[in-house]
Amino acid sequence: MIIINFKNYQFGSHAVKLAKKIQKYLPNAILAVPTTEIFSIAKKTRLKIYAQNINPYKKGRATGFDLPQAVKSAGASGSLINHSEHKISMKEIKEAVKICHSLFLKVIVCTSNLSKAKKILPLHPYAIAFEDPKLGGSGKTITKFENLISAPLSTPAGIFIFCFLPSISTSFVTPPIASEKLMFRT
Repeated sequence: MIIINFKNYQFGSHAVKLAKKIQKYLPNAILAVPTTEIFSIAKKTRLKIYAQNINPYKKGRATGFDLPQAVKSAGASGSLINHSEHKISMKEIKEAVKICHSLFLKVIVCTSNLSKAKKILPLHPYAIAFEDPKLGGSGKTITKFENLISAPLSTPAGIFIFCFLPSISTSFVTPPIASEKLMFRT
């Protein structure tokens, strides 16, 4: 499983162009894209498109929030939640997962500690993305940390994702295709 998070580096035609390149070389990749890009990328590629975040609200009074129903309608097949750049409470994680399950949206819950991962498991997310804060942006891979690799955790889908961020050269005009690389164990 490869998940590529566009973060907020690419928009409009540039985002679609990058998504098409990814589709050519990584046809099974999942793209986590800004909410504004879900519709156009979903329409112009065959890739699985995930929202970068959803808010655990139902239709109605929720101005400025990204509703699960809206991202699904735009073409998303899932969402990341609790990314290190957009943390939410455990209560919000529970509600978000519940709403996504009711809509048949897959959920990848991000966490930075194993004790929280154990609390997330009973919620039955599609996957858990674990990124040790010491590794984020360090260029070090998770494989150097044997105590984490041997963690006996797995989601119902059998996916526990270990994340690391490669060092990124500032000389790139566009970010590298894999701005986040995710490895998994079953």
